[in-house]
Amino acid sequence: MIRKLVYTVATNSGDLPKIRHESNTDYYCFTNKQDFQSLDWKIKYINDSILSDQNFIKKYKILGDFKLEKKYDIVIYMDVDLCFHQSIDDIIKENCNFEKENIYFLEDDNHYVYQVSEKYIQSGIGNPAVIRTQMDYYKRQGFPKDFGLVSEKLIIRKKDKKLASFQEEWYHQLEQFNTQESLSIMYALWKCQIPYGVIHKDIATTEEKLVTKKANVFGNGFSNELGLVEEKNKYEPAKSNYHCHIEDINDSHSIIARRVQEESTVLDIGCGTGIIGELLFKNKKCVNYGIEVDEKSAEIAEKSGYYKKVFSIDIENIEGREVIEKEKIEFDYIILADVLEHMRNPADTLYRVSKWLSPTGKILISVPNVAYADIIKGLINEEFNYQKTGILDSTHLHAFTKNSFIEMIANLRITYQVDFDIEWLASTTYKEEEFILDRILGEEKYSVVQNIYEVSRLGKNEIPIRMLETLNKAKTNNYQKIVEELISYIVQEEQSKVIIQNLEEKNKILDQELKSIFQSKSWKMTEPLRKFSRTVHK
Repeated sequence: MIRKLVYTVATNSGDLPKIRHESNTDYYCFTNKQDFQSLDWKIKYINDSILSDQNFIKKYKILGDFKLEKKYDIVIYMDVDLCFHQSIDDIIKENCNFEKENIYFLEDDNHYVYQVSEKYIQSGIGNPAVIRTQMDYYKRQGFPKDFGLVSEKLIIRKKDKKLASFQEEWYHQLEQFNTQESLSIMYALWKCQIPYGVIHKDIATTEEKLVTKKANVFGNGFSNELGLVEEKNKYEPAKSNYHCHIEDINDSHSIIARRVQEESTVLDIGCGTGIIGELLFKNKKCVNYGIEVDEKSAEIAEKSGYYKKVFSIDIENIEGREVIEKEKIEFDYIILADVLEHMRNPADTLYRVSKWLSPTGKILISVPNVAYADIIKGLINEEFNYQKTGILDSTHLHAFTKNSFIEMIANLRITYQVDFDIEWLASTTYKEEEFILDRILGEEKYSVVQNIYEVSRLGKNEIPIRMLETLNKAKTNNYQKIVEELISYIVQEEQSKVIIQNLEEKNKILDQELKSIFQSKSWKMTEPLRKFSRTVHK
């Protein structure tokens, strides 16, 4: 007679799966909660308070209970979100050949461990930096890319001493990396040289409980990607399906293009593949010149036909600037769209390129706003996670707020003895959810991802009126307002608690008084009179 143990691990009785009882089979639930109850499952309480609930489940899922398992021939682990379509006996009979393999797992939709690790990184499941470190370690150990993948939601195993070493290795990997079980199970099987079988996934239904997240495209990444190899040509529109129209109200390229006068001569610095050039060529009949340090993007912009000429140079180098100066062109507009934050010295760059303007020329600039709500939220959580694009683009060298950028322009007067005026034109915003900072301050200041400016040169005797007006308005103590709002909220919460507590105490007193009345002799003696009164009223 073959005896079977089916076990699951849970920390909440509401999570337990429904089961159909079978002969010669015992059903156990391992838990770390003393008050855990179930009619279908035998409860085995394990006092392991050191582990979090999540790690408790991982540990006993993998290691099981050696003493309990001694009296059984086959041990079956099932996840709490697993529901069988057929009996366990039939599953074993149809899928398990214990003369060939002593352990079987449920089939997985993914093909390989390295593949699913990237899926977890992109979905925000686990810490990406830890997962990358784990996968790099496995590669260095020689773990093959095509070893396969199984689901650990169902594990059917027969007694085998080698399996104990596999279980210990699997759990050891989890202790080291503390990631999803599926990322370490195949490495443990490979390292311990354990042959295994796969059961078709149609034998059960699983309710996926993993909630995937998506990083804010402009804010903090799931983890800091600074130090990883940079993707080449990552700003190409084809890679992001990016398109814009000149009338778009929340697109920095469109806002800048609308500011340019028709038939102007324009220098588009950091032109990429030609997004702004296309808008100006088609809608404003401008004569465009482009500068792009990336050779491939510069080639695409050159072939687009939207530019008279595209220079693949670095304008922070003297040699690069000399190429433009030899052209002897006076530009009506110079555009620096999301460029200055990449510069080693943005103030110096701005001063140098301003010499190429016509007497009435303007510089149009967009820069990311580091005071964006998701960045602030990340700082509170001790995160400043660079990602591929956005405000924390890993190639950004400088960060600006709306007013700190204007202050940099003001400093040019002192450093370079050149006079500029600057006007803030607009902002672009991105709001995934209602930011509480915007609610407190009553404005969408913290939903801003980019600020857009127009810089113009002044004569020596002119005063930068627009710049001074903006800077004088800038001195607001938003921090104080936020603190006051939070204090007010806390006070209201405490007052509400006191009111509720007083009501509860009054109710307790009333309950006690009512109980004493109902238990009194006079109440019992007058019951016939009350009964007669109710009858008369009917």
